[in-house]
Amino acid sequence: MLRAACLFFCLFCLVMGVARVASAGPVFVTDSLERRVAVPVSVKRIAALGPGCLRLVCYIQAQGLLVGVEEIERRRAIGGMVPYNMANSVFQTLPSIGPGGPNASPDHERIMALRPDVILLTYAADRSQADSLQKKTGIPVVVLSYGVHASFEKEVFYRALRILGLVLDREVRANALIQFMEGCYKELNALTFDIPEHSRPSVYVGGVSMRGTHGIESSQAHFPPLMAIHAKNPVDELTSRPMPVTVDKERLLLWNPDILIIDRGGLELVLADYEKNKGFYQLLKAVQKRRVYTELPYNSYATNVENGLINAYWLAKLAYPDRFQNLNLEEKADGIYRFFLGRPLAEEMKRAGWWFQEVRLHE
Repeated sequence: MLRAACLFFCLFCLVMGVARVASAGPVFVTDSLERRVAVPVSVKRIAALGPGCLRLVCYIQAQGLLVGVEEIERRRAIGGMVPYNMANSVFQTLPSIGPGGPNASPDHERIMALRPDVILLTYAADRSQADSLQKKTGIPVVVLSYGVHASFEKEVFYRALRILGLVLDREVRANALIQFMEGCYKELNALTFDIPEHSRPSVYVGGVSMRGTHGIESSQAHFPPLMAIHAKNPVDELTSRPMPVTVDKERLLLWNPDILIIDRGGLELVLADYEKNKGFYQLLKAVQKRRVYTELPYNSYATNVENGLINAYWLAKLAYPDRFQNLNLEEKADGIYRFFLGRPLAEEMKRAGWWFQEVRLHE
């Protein structure tokens, strides 16, 4: 009886494992633009177009399905601005599928020549852009999004992972990523939600990249790493939505935050500006009290989600040192990098000069 039950269970698992492949028709998915798209039951070849699309493919562990990469991805330095590229140097050897970039038009001929089963597209302006690409190539186009206004929104991102998991038959991996992220958010919330309002520092994050690198004026409202630790973000008063914001220096002086964070992507521009405008920076309380630090690059061709999580732990350690005194940031970072990208990267980030540091603007 036991032997028969075991045999039945094995047969059941086998049938379930091949059920998707054996299905007679296509799989229908509703993408991030609410487009209903028919994709092949078994997707073996994909093209990833647009900001953050290749990153999503790496997160869901589908790099082996890529027929090529955009030239902007092949040109990018293998460094801390793009951890997924650092973890996957093979991208430099894949064929080109077009120039890439947020404003570039897809190269239909190159894409068609490489015969992907599905085209994945991020940040399509509207349905017509995706529909046009699908019509011209004859290849299903699935649109994925990180959030509105080219920002990261957790639930929108989770939905993109689920869509991609369904398209590529990696639903288990998609759900694992979501559960991992939720675990990080719950840990951070548990350690910070009960901190009294008067004990929560105001934190301004400047130099955030968005369609290129920017200086101290470039920030983000409702910045996820700050939201995760319940810190005060003065930029939130400017808008009710998570989005990039350009802040006047006069307004930054009025806010006069307790802690000043400079995104590593914009650090060189901030340092150059400091040399020209030392008087402005030295009026800031955070500069006077030596509370100016970098964070890992948050955006680079869309959001580095793993860096965002690591930044949240770093900001928590800065804002609430008593609550996070036992946090080993390098170990935490490597755990996150391993889960998202398959291997630890903290040491490489340090060697490349992208790791956390104090910025001595007072000297």
